[in-house]
Amino acid sequence: MPYLAMIDRLRAFVRKPSSVLVVCGYSFRDEHLNTCLLEGLTGSPRSAVFGLLYGDLANYPAAVKLARTAGNLSLLAKDGALIGTREGVWDSRDPVNSATLSGAFEFTTDPAGGPDKVASFHLGDFACLGRFLATLIGNDKGGPTHGI
Repeated sequence: MPYLAMIDRLRAFVRKPSSVLVVCGYSFRDEHLNTCLLEGLTGSPRSAVFGLLYGDLANYPAAVKLARTAGNLSLLAKDGALIGTREGVWDSRDPVNSATLSGAFEFTTDPAGGPDKVASFHLGDFACLGRFLATLIGNDKGGPTHGI
């Protein structure tokens, strides 16, 4: 019974106009939750769900299928993203403000030996997400803040 109540709360939240949900650690393999998300996003086109995926986009076929159906479901993976039903790889040019993106992205030498760098997104990893959020709120040590 508590599981059904939580699904109802999720469905109600996603249906709210202009709601934003960030999901980390969900594989998109549970059809009950996927249906709930899809119904909510379809019923509220100004709402958005961002899935922060651990690893490569190809490891999440159910999520990719769902995101191709709902344009307001964005998937952000290590090797690329699916945003607005369009898939692509990360831009590997050095960002203008790399300090802001530090911890979210890593720029490494192309493993194929090319002259370009390769961008990797790391916020699908709980540890990286935690450090990134701690930096955003002003705790640059990546540990708990005072009072929490």
